[in-house]
Parts: sequence; structure tokens; C-alpha cells
Amino acid sequence: MCGSYVRSLMQKRKSTRSFSFEELSTSLLNEVDIILQLGQKAGNKKSVRGRLVLSSSERETCFIASGFQEVIRKAPYLILIGNDDAVLSESYEGKHIESLGCQNASIAAQNLLLYLTEKSIGTCWVGGFENTYLQKKLNLDFRVWVMLCFGIENMEVGI
Repeated sequence: MCGSYVRSLMQKRKSTRSFSFEELSTSLLNEVDIILQLGQKAGNKKSVRGRLVLSSSERETCFIASGFQEVIRKAPYLILIGNDDAVLSESYEGKHIESLGCQNASIAAQNLLLYLTEKSIGTCWVGGFENTYLQKKLNLDFRVWVMLCFGIENMEVGI
């Protein structure tokens, strides 16, 4: 039963690029951070980091880093999902940190996609962006692997 339910969420999920600007509840936004910490992680270390981008100047930085992908401006919510490499370095003696960090962040992002899909919230995984630029401009202490836009889908337009 559970496998069928997860499969149905995977089939339901699609990339959304048109959002309404309805606000999401504070409890749901708080749940986003909890969801990011669930799931398998290398060494069972809490190395995944998430940062909700709230200010317009930070949003503009993300827009530039993405190569000007308009969905970043259009989505009501944007979260950066990444990994604190220093946490993993302690357990893995500095070996394979980049690939482990990418895996951890991707697993967390997939969990979040399924959670948001279950809540009928549209998502768009932004592929391709300049991580070094993001880290420098936003003063991040973690490597970003995923930029995820989300919000209530505009049902009149969608992909």
C-alpha cells in the first residue's frame, strides 16, 4: 500500500512554472525544514542545510546565479538545499565529500518534493546555477546543490 502511494505521488508531481501568490501557512513552512532532515544521510550526520530565500535582493542574487531563470522571480517561495561539507569531512576523512554531499542534498530535496506534492503544492527544481556566486553573495556556510521553487500552482497555466 505504501509503495503504491509513494508511486502515485511521483506520478502526480510535475514541474510548475506558473504560481498563484497565495501564502502558505507558517506551520507548513516550518515543516519544510523538518522534512529536509528526514531520510538517509551519509554517516547519519546532519549535514543537510536549507535556507528559505525571503528578501527580494537575495531572490535577485539567485536569479542571476541561475543564469536568469524566470521561475525564480515568479515563484512565491524559493529554498536553497545543500550540504555542510565540514560535517561530513569529520567522518569520511575528507574523502568523497562532494559526491556524498550532493547525494544527501538530493535525497532531502526529493523527500521535500514528495511532501509538497502530497500537499498539492507546485514545485520546480532549478537545474544549473553558479554555486560559488551564491555562497559568496549570500554568505552561505554550505554548498548549494538544489534550488527549489514552490507555491500554489496557478491552475490556469502549467507544464
